[in-house]
Amino acid sequence: MQRYKNYNRQIWIVLRSISTVALTLGLLGIAGCGWLFSQPESPLSEEEAQAILSILDEGTRLYRQLTEQGNPDAAAVVAERMRNAPEVAEAFVEEDGSVFIVYKCGLVGLILSDEHGAQLAEGLQPFRTKKDQSNPANGSAPSSYVPSSLNKLNSPQSRKAVIFAFKEQYYQTMAGEEVKKSLESMGYNVEVWCGGEFTLKRLDQLDQYGVIIFITHGGASSFGVLRENVWLLTGERADLSTLRFYAAIFQKGFGISSVHDEEGFYFIFDQNFILNKKLRFPNSLVLAMACHSFKWESMADAFLHKGAAVYFGWTDTTNEVFVDNFLSMFFNYGNRWPLGWSVAKVMSYQLEWPYPGSPKASLQEVFGNPEAPPKTVSCYPCIGCPRKFVEISLPAIGYVESQVPSTCFLRHEATPLLKWKGAVDLVLNPLPSAYFWEGFERKTLSNEWFWVREDPNAWSLSARPGYLRIYTQYGTIDTVHIAKNILLREAPPPPFSVVTRLEFNPTDNWHEACLLIYNDDDNYIKISRMYWSGNVYILFWEKDGKKITGFSIPGSQTVIEMQLVVHETYITGFFKNEAGDWIQVGQIQLGEPIRYKYVGLTAHNGVSGAGSIPADFDFIFAVPVEE
Repeated sequence: MQRYKNYNRQIWIVLRSISTVALTLGLLGIAGCGWLFSQPESPLSEEEAQAILSILDEGTRLYRQLTEQGNPDAAAVVAERMRNAPEVAEAFVEEDGSVFIVYKCGLVGLILSDEHGAQLAEGLQPFRTKKDQSNPANGSAPSSYVPSSLNKLNSPQSRKAVIFAFKEQYYQTMAGEEVKKSLESMGYNVEVWCGGEFTLKRLDQLDQYGVIIFITHGGASSFGVLRENVWLLTGERADLSTLRFYAAIFQKGFGISSVHDEEGFYFIFDQNFILNKKLRFPNSLVLAMACHSFKWESMADAFLHKGAAVYFGWTDTTNEVFVDNFLSMFFNYGNRWPLGWSVAKVMSYQLEWPYPGSPKASLQEVFGNPEAPPKTVSCYPCIGCPRKFVEISLPAIGYVESQVPSTCFLRHEATPLLKWKGAVDLVLNPLPSAYFWEGFERKTLSNEWFWVREDPNAWSLSARPGYLRIYTQYGTIDTVHIAKNILLREAPPPPFSVVTRLEFNPTDNWHEACLLIYNDDDNYIKISRMYWSGNVYILFWEKDGKKITGFSIPGSQTVIEMQLVVHETYITGFFKNEAGDWIQVGQIQLGEPIRYKYVGLTAHNGVSGAGSIPADFDFIFAVPVEE
């Protein structure tokens, strides 16, 4: 009996080994080793696949020939020729002059219009963003929208990112390396796939990434079975074998395209390709930097339906200058996003643009404003004029580059608005749990806050929505501890920076608004904007009920930003001047490590007869700093 059991066990081990080898070889076969196992049977015969490629090749050659001759009806002529092919069900022309072909087998072909290859006139240098901007993470405060709820739940649940580029040149010229460095500085592991490495098969693993960026060509179809489809090009070339292979494993949602000034064909995919995949995105940010990537909402909806948080795209034919500058500025000139900033915060932040007069405008105003949209004017080459031109302009900041000659009769104007759609206001670089943002946008204070000597009639979150208003009252915390309405919360561990922005116009002696670190009324350090025989900032230290040291510096801003940088043995106070620079008020040497328990805000009149005025606090935040 024992021998019989041993034989059974040996047979079981052999069978398991055989099945393991078979499974392994089967996977190799699926991966392309057809000499081991046959690939999935393709619904396309070799003859059908060859016909599809030949028809697209014929249409592309005819299109290029006609456009080089300056024929304004080139796209319409090509579409009509394609309709006459027995393998074609329909062909139609889009507004940008691109030709879509629907084959009877269901596959889609695309001939991208020459407009997508328009260039700046030779010798002109395109507008570039500054690369020497200071990093807002180093203490500078935002000036507009502050998100109301910043936590790890509305951040990507994966710290992996991927950049797909149609070819290496696109990655290099459209801020790819800057974006990569920025993401890496935020802790993302970044993969880059360019050209032939940007494949349909690689898109099977898209849902492992928290940030997904496409820098490529795109198109949008508007008619028939392709109504409201958005298409993105891969960098993978299509040939007879790959076309049949992908037809077997993907079946729908993909096609092939020709590209201006490029030989051969490339695989393309639409929103159905994403929807048909068993993908679940980890609260991802998706930036589709391609023409027409948001002409319809279909691609955005596909990603959001599958778990992405935010999708960006362009509504019309864009260009490499717009893409380069948007990515450069969106990712903060190659630096990391400030901790806790959200997509909405970055899009609304007032940036200084490198243009005469240094205009200030947000990314939303420059690229997303339908009242003053970005604009491109392209001109096809006419007979006797071999060059293609493009005029680009950003009306929101008064920028224009190049001019399409007024004599050009083959002009096409496009207004590529940048649009975005989100399920949540995504935070790419979340604050560690010990740190915080508070934008005072809720109707009540969160539970982390508490008051010392609260007077509920002298503070409000509704008097000016989006601000905490504290009305100054008689009292102070300097030796005479009778000030009311000191708002506090637990301080993070040092070293950290705490910053506030407020609007305050002191006019009488001892009008004062404070940012402070605090243990009790006898032990605190504050930086204040006050009136003290004139407009000043002060930095003041009280220990065990006694003033230890203090500093003052003139300053008359009524829109005020103050900062305390807290180390265990020294504290430095700053205010921001009109140029946006942080000016040191003073530095307090503690002599020994002191850990302050709380950070907070207050405003009061001192012990003078000054009248009550409002101090409107826009926000307060705390972030870590380096030792």
